[in-house]
Amino acid sequence: MSNEFLDVLRQTAREKEIPLEELLETVESALVSAYKRDYANQGEIKVRLHADKGTFQVYCQKTVVEDPQDPLGDLGSRSPEVRS
Repeated sequence: MSNEFLDVLRQTAREKEIPLEELLETVESALVSAYKRDYANQGEIKVRLHADKGTFQVYCQKTVVEDPQDPLGDLGSRSPEVRS
């Protein structure tokens, strides 16, 4: 995430008298919606913006099961992606 983008968010928050955290949550929600359009069936999507670091993370939370039925939404318990 560029510093210019964060500067625009901060400026918008000041001008519109919106708390920066509220504006960041709105951007996070918009990114989740955009991601779900392409990856709707692959698990629960979460986005975290870190304004202090100028970074963001996108998470896809999946269900771990013994016998995966949904190859996009489930992970087998022996899958290499599963971390305990």
